[in-house]
This record gives sequence, C-alpha cells and structure tokens, in this order.
Amino acid sequence: KATHVIVDEGDDSNTWNTAQAVASLLRDADVDVLAHISDPWALEMLIRADHVRLRPFSYASSVSRQVMLAHPPFLLARRLEAKAQHVLIIGFGTVGQAIMREFLITSVSINPAPMMATVIDPSLDKARQMFGARYPELAGKALDIEFLGGDLRDEDDKLVAELRRRSAEAEICAVYVAVDDASLPLSVAVAIKERAQSLNLFRAPVFLCAQNGAGLLQVRQGAGLVGRKWTQ
Repeated sequence: KATHVIVDEGDDSNTWNTAQAVASLLRDADVDVLAHISDPWALEMLIRADHVRLRPFSYASSVSRQVMLAHPPFLLARRLEAKAQHVLIIGFGTVGQAIMREFLITSVSINPAPMMATVIDPSLDKARQMFGARYPELAGKALDIEFLGGDLRDEDDKLVAELRRRSAEAEICAVYVAVDDASLPLSVAVAIKERAQSLNLFRAPVFLCAQNGAGLLQVRQGAGLVGRKWTQ
C-alpha cells in the first residue's frame, strides 16, 4: 500500500541504477520512486531525464535552499549595511556546491550588488577546477568568486590576510560551514566563530549543516542574529 519508495544505496550511481529498476518493476502501480542523489550537480543533470514516476532528490540541495530562503543573504547584507551580498563558504564538497548554487538561484534581490562568494577549502585546486568545469558560465562571470586554500582553524597568517582583503572589498554577511563529514560541522563552526571573534574577521552569523540540529536554537526568520547578538 506504499505510495512512495525511497532509494539510497550510499553511492549515486548504484542508487540511480536501483531506482530505475524499481521504477520499471512498479511502472503499472501508483507509486513514486525517489532516488537520493548526494551530488547536487549530478542531481541537476538527472532532473532533466524523462522519468514519469522516478524523481531524484538531494539532501544537500534541500538544506541549502532552506537556509537561503529562511535567511536571505540580501537581508543580512542590508542589516550589516554591507556593500555587497558577500558569503563565505567553508568546505566545497556536495553541501558547499549546493550552497553556491542556491545563493545564485534563490536570491530575489540584487540590492546590495554585486554578489560575492569566498570559498575556503584545503583542496584549493581541486575545488576551483571542479567549479569551473561544472559551472563554466558562472566562474568569473556572473559571480565574483575567489577560492582560498587552507583551514581557518589553523594559525595561518596568509589565509587570514587574504580573508581580510576580501572582507575589505565588502563585509561578509553570512558564513556557511559546509563540511561533508557529519561529525565535524559543529566543532568546525564553533572553532571558526571563536577565531572570527578573537581576530575580528567578521560579525556575520555562522550557519552549519548538522542533520540532528546540533542542539542549537534556531536563528529567527529573516536577517537572523548579527553583530554582537549572534550566539550560534
């Protein structure tokens, strides 16, 4: 009597193959087959496929869209009186890439303009090449984006100087901790928050992707908590 079947094999290729087989077996039944695709770019490609009862979905894309709609960067930038919508993304795996995509497609206002993004990832070259290959129309054209290598938790004077340089162009209005490892986002977010406060790097709210909520209170709808008020 099920109306939906959710398929998640832990690997996107296996998941899609299994989901297609299930959809074929249930083609005469009134059942929707949902395939969990972790890679947001692959999800975008598969959505274009013509499968009536088979639909891919992504946890990373869903949570990224939710946070962007609940706390729009343009509202945060206006609250901080920043020159641009400047977001900082920590980690550029599946969640980080989804954040970048949703930042572009869900923004309903270009005031303030332009739109800026700074990405910090230890695998600098890999992150830059992946983004350029997947989204050639965005890299360096529709978005002012810069990739910085390193870990903000380390005593890295060069990385701090580069982040200050970017912040001087426009104040950071939102920070997204998009570390894929489920055990790390909370500790990374707390460490980055402490570093930001001690070094006066930014005063923007820090958002983290934690599947269980990490026990933190929700930031209020709209512009969230900024300045001295932010506690999570």
